[in-house]
Amino acid sequence: MEPRLQLGILEGARPLDPARMLREAGADVFSPHWGAMDRALVELVHSAGGAVGTWTVDDDTAVAWCKYCKPDSVFTNRPVEVGQALRS
Repeated sequence: MEPRLQLGILEGARPLDPARMLREAGADVFSPHWGAMDRALVELVHSAGGAVGTWTVDDDTAVAWCKYCKPDSVFTNRPVEVGQALRS
């Protein structure tokens, strides 16, 4: 594997211990669905040295939740609109 390549875990639900999942998988990024993410999860993953990238952020509700939870990245089908909304 390319040494600079990051490994991520894609998850649709909120697991009990995402930090453990990262550790056991040797992953760098935890990627929950935005509805399964909260501030505590983001803080927990950050404290374990990981990053949070959430999906699929396509509407105003998801954007507002991301502004509140502050993940490191978002995945969207509407990059222009969502990017502008997140930066405003």
